[in-house]
Amino acid sequence: LGTYGASLALQWGLMVGTLAALQAAGGALRPVLPPAAETALVGLFFGGLALRSRVFAFLPAPRPRAGTYGSAEELKRPAWTPPRLAFPIIWTTIAGLRAASSAAVWLASGRRLLVAPLCLFCLHLALGDLWNFVNNQEQLRGAAVVGVFAVLASVYVVTWSYSGVSRAAGLLIAPSAVWLTVASALVTSIWRLNGRGQFLPTK
Repeated sequence: LGTYGASLALQWGLMVGTLAALQAAGGALRPVLPPAAETALVGLFFGGLALRSRVFAFLPAPRPRAGTYGSAEELKRPAWTPPRLAFPIIWTTIAGLRAASSAAVWLASGRRLLVAPLCLFCLHLALGDLWNFVNNQEQLRGAAVVGVFAVLASVYVVTWSYSGVSRAAGLLIAPSAVWLTVASALVTSIWRLNGRGQFLPTK
């Protein structure tokens, strides 16, 4: 558990530090950078962060791979599980909505990156990467159930925080909360169907 906590804190600190560095750089470039270009760059940054936040992770955060434990071939899954093709489509759409909502928060916050809602968003992403480590790397199904509800709680907090700054941002991030609610139910169902592993790691 100490390793998990340390990795989460380090990743979050690095991500928040990146926000601070980019805010300083943006302030220096703002006099010569057109507002539309700056907004586009901010959106691209958050899109990339939503898709590749694991580059900041200190523990490997792989996505599920075919032919490994945890693949559709080796786990019992509930009948309502979405088809495999749906997952990359859903996550890509979610990433685009996260980028747009985060850019809306940035605009509504006076074009500042180092603000509480965006820092909370970074924490949410770091929790997601830690969950990928627990579920896909360590393959601890019980701990993954605990972790996915931590990720779910964090996206609810992010949605609430974004909504407090910009109604549009709250609406744009809301589908992420809806999808993670479904994903949490799926992870719990898979755990129940496959032996109910322990909630806390034993090593």
